[in-house]
Amino acid sequence: EDWRANAQTALHLLDYVGVDYPEFVRDGVVLDPAEYQEQLEFASRVVALLPGLPERPERARLIADAESVEKLVRAKGAGAQVAAATADLRWALIGTYGLAVAPKHVPELARGKELYAASCESCHGATGKGDGAAGAGLEPAPADFTDAARIAQRSVYGLYNTITLGVGGTGMAAYTQLSDDDRWSLAFFVSQLAFTPQELARGEAAEDLDVVAGAA
Repeated sequence: EDWRANAQTALHLLDYVGVDYPEFVRDGVVLDPAEYQEQLEFASRVVALLPGLPERPERARLIADAESVEKLVRAKGAGAQVAAATADLRWALIGTYGLAVAPKHVPELARGKELYAASCESCHGATGKGDGAAGAGLEPAPADFTDAARIAQRSVYGLYNTITLGVGGTGMAAYTQLSDDDRWSLAFFVSQLAFTPQELARGEAAEDLDVVAGAA
């Protein structure tokens, strides 16, 4: 259904604003005018997309909240406030329209690694640092997936949306030719590039402990 694609696009844009805006606006000062203009355009597109979603009792509130996000960005508001507002709106959208934000099948990291080498490595580099030969000179530069602080702010669903929809005005194309399962596998693989095998193992161990503690 077309409205689901529009809802997914709105989530995608909100994810970008929530993560990127705090980097480019600090204490009411724009640090990168081009990036700030992109964030403002993204926020405006969300406002334009939401009225086209199916009627729900919550829709008017969602539109009002989207308008509030746009006004906050236009006013060069605090980054933490913008990040919180976009996160709240994303979850409200997901809940209101029952949007699927998880894979239907267990992602295959080996398949994700294979897809990364074939489709992403040329721009993002062999280890994900954004230093691939094909990415040289691109503006903005390809994302550095080894930046742990930044990747921690992005959900795997956000990465999946980027792979699915691309990012307008950048070299990041939409990979709609990949199956849904492949896009999820690629997103999960990319989400792990910022961490060492030891860090990933510690994370899995901590999850196991949480499960045991919850069962006790």
